[in-house]
Amino acid sequence: MVLCCVLQLTGCASRTNPDYQVDPLEPMNKTFFAVNRHVNKDVLFPIVHAYDFVVPSFVRTGIHNFYSNTMMISSIVNDGLQANWRYFLDDTGRFIVNSTLGLLGLIDVASNIGLYNHPQGFGYTLSLWGIHSPYLVLPVMGPMTVNDAIGLVSTYFLNPLIYINYHPWWVGYVVGGVFFVDVASRALPKEQLLTQYAVNPYVSVRDAVLQNRKHILLELRYDGRVPASAYNHDGSASVSPALSPALHGYQQDDSQLSPALRNQKTQDPTTPSSDKPTSLHKEQQTDPSQLSPALRSAK
Repeated sequence: MVLCCVLQLTGCASRTNPDYQVDPLEPMNKTFFAVNRHVNKDVLFPIVHAYDFVVPSFVRTGIHNFYSNTMMISSIVNDGLQANWRYFLDDTGRFIVNSTLGLLGLIDVASNIGLYNHPQGFGYTLSLWGIHSPYLVLPVMGPMTVNDAIGLVSTYFLNPLIYINYHPWWVGYVVGGVFFVDVASRALPKEQLLTQYAVNPYVSVRDAVLQNRKHILLELRYDGRVPASAYNHDGSASVSPALSPALHGYQQDDSQLSPALRNQKTQDPTTPSSDKPTSLHKEQQTDPSQLSPALRSAK
């Protein structure tokens, strides 16, 4: 029902808006974004701060590893739906290793042998199948796309934790609550970093979410080996491989560095930078004529 209303609102949005193609649901999204900011500030941040203060760091890491491992089944299924057999084998191996040697996923043993976790979900599968969807902000759940919202349903039903018959019954709610707090403890600091100095927090978060999603899709499409040229084929702004999670491991192109960093890389490595007087240092050298007679005599 919610997704049907979203699609109806998409048709009612003003097509004269320059952001229509990216965010046709902007009026509704901005409303939910404002609501989420108040919920985050007044409810979730205090809970997350208490969680970080009370629970030791190694315990929080184990909790996060455990929940991440339970979501590997969803990743494996979507690897198969995308016919990405390299990730399919890697994720299957990761799940088996962490579920056994890693004590049901509490310890991330797989990463130590090169089987790393990567973003995956049915929302990405729909996009790779050519089904495009607009940007969407849901209450409490936060920013995503309509495809990702559909993918949340798939991820939920592929999680083995929901099929456990908990005794007593309230243990299931504790398991779900801790999972939500774990997700919030990792997502909220990133959102705060994006919004605290942003002129337009809504646009800042939206652009960051969509850009990051584009990187993930490129990584999935190219099987983790994304050519740098892939970031310019649609006329969009170039993205530095050093900043793109999809291009980790690629040699950085000096042309994409700032002038200051390019100059720093071209300095003679045999000459310490402190031995090279800059124009600023020269300007800061004191003119003897400006000293008092006593200090000139001392010099």
